[in-house]
Amino acid sequence: MADNTIARQASPRYSLGRNRALRKSWGVDVARDRHVVAAVVLGILTVHALLTNQRPPLNLALPMTALLAYYLVEIVDAGRLTHRQRSTPSAHPWWIWIVVVALFLFIVQPAVASIFRRSGQGFVFESDSMAPTLLNHDYVMANKTVTRRERGEVIVFEPPAGSTRPRSIARVIGLPGDRVAVHDGRAIVNNVPLVEPYIEVPRARGYRFGPVSVPNGTLFVLGDNRGAARDSRYWGFLPIGDVVGRVNLVYFSQEPITGAIRWDRIGQPVR
Repeated sequence: MADNTIARQASPRYSLGRNRALRKSWGVDVARDRHVVAAVVLGILTVHALLTNQRPPLNLALPMTALLAYYLVEIVDAGRLTHRQRSTPSAHPWWIWIVVVALFLFIVQPAVASIFRRSGQGFVFESDSMAPTLLNHDYVMANKTVTRRERGEVIVFEPPAGSTRPRSIARVIGLPGDRVAVHDGRAIVNNVPLVEPYIEVPRARGYRFGPVSVPNGTLFVLGDNRGAARDSRYWGFLPIGDVVGRVNLVYFSQEPITGAIRWDRIGQPVR
């Protein structure tokens, strides 16, 4: 009789402890799910800032710092939860975690990478044709979601047909229907000289090109370093379909010979 009484008294305590452990495990799972959602949202916002924001430090430093700080908090939180849960049995079988990791590696991660590749892409610029806006061995980020071309924007584009050159970068000067000329390195569009604070004017005076009319479906592009650029003055008009994206910022830069990092250029917007 006494043994039965002890058993009846112990059973509720065991059940209460098990329910408490299950509730704690459920709470941890819910918190973990919230953390995953927060990480994904913060990652998307960071990519969006990299592709669209033109104002430093919001275009690079702040989003990346926020993302790194979040992951640091997550590491600390994971260690704290591991210490707290060391003696608590898991409410899920071991194979559940294998499935979760497999889903992340083979479905979520490739999907996110595919979305990013369609939205933006990094390029290494290996030329002096865009100095001083871009220097040789500037690493730039291009926004591939912008499809409406604007005069003055800096673009990445495929090389002309039959060329063995890699993708190049230049500035849009003439849109379809524009009449473009170049006098002493300065562009004139529709008989109006453009205000171009970004260009490197060649020392040789007296150079004249055009005027020419930009056909439909094409662009007239120039390098900012007008004396060293090979652009539409030499190989003709650029088909709009060959444009890869708009260059937004420099995310890394180094000296081409010594490899020294040019810290002052990292995070600089491209305008």
